[in-house]
Amino acid sequence: MKLQKGLLLIMLLLVVRFESVSQTQPRVIAQSGGTSLPRYFDPANGMTADQVVAYALSHNAELLASRSEVEAVRALVRQAALRPNPSLEIERKEQLGGSDNTSMVSGMWPLELGGRRSARVLVAQKETTVKEHLLADRERLLAAEVRNKFGAALADILKLGFTEDLIITTDRGFRLVAAKVKEGQTAPLEENIVLVEVNRIRSVRETNEGKVEVALLELRNLIGMKPEEPLRLKGDFDHLIEALPTVAIATLRREYTELAVRNEVATAFARYQRAARAAEIYRVGVREQASSNLKVIRQTYELGSKTLLDYIAEQRRFIELENGYIDTLLETYLSRVEIQRAASEPRLMAINTEVK
Repeated sequence: MKLQKGLLLIMLLLVVRFESVSQTQPRVIAQSGGTSLPRYFDPANGMTADQVVAYALSHNAELLASRSEVEAVRALVRQAALRPNPSLEIERKEQLGGSDNTSMVSGMWPLELGGRRSARVLVAQKETTVKEHLLADRERLLAAEVRNKFGAALADILKLGFTEDLIITTDRGFRLVAAKVKEGQTAPLEENIVLVEVNRIRSVRETNEGKVEVALLELRNLIGMKPEEPLRLKGDFDHLIEALPTVAIATLRREYTELAVRNEVATAFARYQRAARAAEIYRVGVREQASSNLKVIRQTYELGSKTLLDYIAEQRRFIELENGYIDTLLETYLSRVEIQRAASEPRLMAINTEVK
């Protein structure tokens, strides 16, 4: 009898201690505040990929230096085409206290024999051609790199927006479970499980926002924008499957080794086709079905037919699928840029785009 009373007392003490510890544990509850997305994405006034490329072509310091070099060699061509200047010298000698004074005038007109001037001009023109080709190549590579950075930043922004939307949904679910616990309709353990999931998603959101900030800083540095200058993007990956340059346009870059260019274009096309297929499979056969499955699991959980763990597991699968879909969109976008870079497509440079 005494043993039973002792065990009962120990159990009561453990229960009281567990309740006191759980009450003093810090609880990070999701705050239903505003989104941080407008700081990075502006559908109305943000910069498109073409506008960012145009800004880079006008402000990138390395590119500006290359253009100065081209202007310098062009000036040398003009100088080489000029005839040597004639010279005139006048000399006057006077004898002190005497009348023996002399004056002498001499002139020189250089003669360029043997085609020296034409040879000098030809050398300067060839140097100018080399510099111009190097400048065009740097512009092409810069435009491709800027578009790649833009796409990576846009993908991070999309993931951030998706995570913030998910926080709103999970926060709503947490409050629903908390209300059920308060009314005694469900165990406190479910509230704690949902709380862990909410805070996990909030942690992912913080990581995603950090990636967005780093991506935009890298983009600013590349295009020649100061770190403190505001930069908001706009655009999407919805118009990726459109007309592309044909493989025959590799022929426009024979100066850079025709065979190598053909390999670049062929590789880029293969990469694009695979990425486009993967994105379409995600869009048609995975993404919509996964979203529908999550809604069904959520409804059945709220009705009591599914457990909380079933719902959380399905939600995590949905998060992985959505992030995977964004990654396939980014891969499709990057492969398109690679095709434009390899083929030197004029649209890569965004020549007709106004710069803010």
